[in-house]
Amino acid sequence: HWCPGGNMSETCAVHSSSPHGSSSEAECICVGGYQGEAGGPCTLCPADSYCASGTLSVCPDHAASVSGSDNVTDCRCKAGFYGEDGRECSVCPAKSYCEGGKSV
Repeated sequence: HWCPGGNMSETCAVHSSSPHGSSSEAECICVGGYQGEAGGPCTLCPADSYCASGTLSVCPDHAASVSGSDNVTDCRCKAGFYGEDGRECSVCPAKSYCEGGKSV
């Protein structure tokens, strides 16, 4: 909610929230997993990306995430690559296989 003054209280757009004491709709920010301008509307973050505080960011190369992801660590290396979640993915070494994720 945000309060324009007096005894009025307005609701933030769906999938957004504002800090206590907000006085403007512009203080309504999309929650994690959603993207959009301050004040809304907010839309679900697409696959292969993550959305924090309303901002869309793409997963690192060769990594994927499900729609609605809210943190870079939701980005996991694809099959044929390995690495820490949310970090750079390396090509799987010769004579091994990588199902995706952290291990070879």
